[in-house]
Amino acid sequence: DVQIAACGMQLFCDGEIPEKCNVKKNVKVYSREEVIKRYLYPQHCLDVVSCNKIFDRKLFQGITYPEGRLFEDFVPITKTILNADRIASTNMKLYYYRQRTGSINNQNFNVKKMNPKIMDLDLALNEVLEIIEESNQELLVFVIPGVLVSKISIVNQMIYAGKINKKYVREVQAFVAANRRAVKSCPYISRTNKTKIMVFQYFLLYALLYKVYKKRRN
Repeated sequence: DVQIAACGMQLFCDGEIPEKCNVKKNVKVYSREEVIKRYLYPQHCLDVVSCNKIFDRKLFQGITYPEGRLFEDFVPITKTILNADRIASTNMKLYYYRQRTGSINNQNFNVKKMNPKIMDLDLALNEVLEIIEESNQELLVFVIPGVLVSKISIVNQMIYAGKINKKYVREVQAFVAANRRAVKSCPYISRTNKTKIMVFQYFLLYALLYKVYKKRRN
């Protein structure tokens, strides 16, 4: 009696054999509101990809995937969740997701061409905010912190690549400043990400810390 069923994903690379799922069965059922509050936070409930889900086809009436864009799942997944009454999710990794070298998801960030993979994400995030605002404005306070984490990840790519779009940084900083209360009160975002968002307001310090972090990781 659910309209969407989702499972965990087992990632594996070329030449690897995925591990057999041995996680104890754990299925939970959520309302659309419960899912929207959590779905931008990977450690919680559902997420914004299509491949690990089964849908009631009626949910897709009037909904299409945008053509020629990456991160194309964000908008249709948001709309289908808002159309559903009950959504089931399990932590069992029943979908095997092959990470192929050279695939779109594994592209390198190209500074000179401003890889659309990055700015398509920003476009999708802004559309998600508009959809949720029109549907149930009270849910925005839970969604905005997740959107901020993703927008900051775009800037992280720019820092790593060595070319920063200052206008975009200022836009994200203004968005942070306008939503500090939502970030502090959100129960679904990690403490690390809360700190990251707050430090981002001091961008020179943030950029320096991120470079140190990447250097240690590499």
